[in-house]
Amino acid sequence: MLPSHQTFMIILKIHTIITMIKKNLLDLWLFTKNPGYVFTAPVKIKQILHAMAVILIANFIMQMLLAHQVTLLSEWLFGAQTHLLIEYAAETPALLLFLTVAIAAPFIEELAFRLPLLFKPIYVSMSIVSLTPFVSEFFFHQVRHPWLPWAVSMAIAVILFFVLSMPSIYRTLSAWWQQNIRWIVYGFVLTFGLMHISNFGQITPMALLFSPLLCLPQIISGFVLSYFRLRFGFQWALFYHFLWNGIAISIVILAKSMEALPIP
Repeated sequence: MLPSHQTFMIILKIHTIITMIKKNLLDLWLFTKNPGYVFTAPVKIKQILHAMAVILIANFIMQMLLAHQVTLLSEWLFGAQTHLLIEYAAETPALLLFLTVAIAAPFIEELAFRLPLLFKPIYVSMSIVSLTPFVSEFFFHQVRHPWLPWAVSMAIAVILFFVLSMPSIYRTLSAWWQQNIRWIVYGFVLTFGLMHISNFGQITPMALLFSPLLCLPQIISGFVLSYFRLRFGFQWALFYHFLWNGIAISIVILAKSMEALPIP
């Protein structure tokens, strides 16, 4: 008995969805293996949102698979101490928590780690200023004047902007950036991922040794965000980061409201 027209259309729709999922994940995998400028002809917003939904779900599954292993490794290295983000969530009002984690943090991180993947003097300068909170945490945490790191980074950013804008330097660096974009992406992804080691509190030699494993979830997300930056544009990397952090922190806020945060 031949399938009805309706059954045939359902099968065709399922096949189309599976094909789209395979295409999006393969595109991301190929980018991860060999990052580069992959801008193509203008892509419809519907296609971008489809890709975003597929990759977000795949990333969520990957993060869930890694969560238990990272927790076990963290407990082995640091004992049963609370993750600093959980401590921050417990002490911070829900609205402020959402604004800092879902809005402010993604915005600063995308300016710092994804914007300069496309070389422009202004992008590099903005990245340096945006890196200030992260650099301060590691190198300026004992400085008496909190404005000093910002003053230093802004001075460096302004000087670099004018230096990099010189025609000869700009042409040379722009060509070098394009030729070495693979390693530039890897460098930014690893830096973005490994800076999250500070979320575990004390930074010991053992913590640094195992930091690639502890921060593997963030490293994976760094590749995803770099993919959206170079595949569809900065605004889509930023939107994905807003969405990802927004969902994650909403779950934390819900757990907090139910008094279910894992605090010793």
